[in-house]
Amino acid sequence: MNAGASNVIVQGFLKGSFDVFDALLGQNFGYDATDVDDLSPGQLAELLTEFPVCMHAGVKGGGLVAVAFKDEDARRLAGAVLGEDEIAALDAAALETLKEVAAPFLGGGASNLSEKFQRDVELEEAQVQPDAAAAAEQLQAVLGDAVTVARFQFSAPGSFDAAAVLLFSQGIEEWVPESLVNLVFGNDEAEAMDGTT
Repeated sequence: MNAGASNVIVQGFLKGSFDVFDALLGQNFGYDATDVDDLSPGQLAELLTEFPVCMHAGVKGGGLVAVAFKDEDARRLAGAVLGEDEIAALDAAALETLKEVAAPFLGGGASNLSEKFQRDVELEEAQVQPDAAAAAEQLQAVLGDAVTVARFQFSAPGSFDAAAVLLFSQGIEEWVPESLVNLVFGNDEAEAMDGTT
C-alpha cells in the first residue's frame, strides 16, 4: 500500500460520497477516517461479517470500490431516504432503496476523484449485497489480492452516529498524481508515509 496515495483516495472518495448524502437526505454529515491499512485476502469475510451490508461497483479499468455498513446503520439510511424512522428489516423494498442510493453515493466519490486526478474514474453498475460475507469470495476476485481498507465514523446531528468501512483495489493508487500526494501531505511527510525515506 502506498499510504500517501491511499489517504488521498480515502479523503477524496468520502468527500464526494457524503456531499451526495448531504444533498439526498438534507443532512450535514461529518466523517472521519480513523484507520487506513492493507487488508489481506483472509480478512475480507471476517470484516464483512461485522459490516454485512455492502454497496459496491466495479471500476472501469480494473478493480472494485465498496462501502460496507453495519446492518442497523443500513436500515437507518434506508429509513432516512424513505422519510421514516429506522426500518425493522432490509426487505426487498429497503434493498431497492439502498441500491438507488448506492449509485449516486459511490458515483459522487468517483466523480470527486476524477476531478482531483484529472482523469476519468468510471464505475460500473452499483450493487448492494445485504449479506456480503457470503459473497466475500466473489468480491475478493474483483478486488484482487492487494486491497486497502479504511475504517471511518460518520454522523449527522441528531440522527446518525455510525461506523463503516471503505474498501478499494490498490491498483487505483497508481492513478493518484504524485504532485497531489505532495500537495496534500507535504513532500517529506508523503515520502515518510510511502516508506521511501
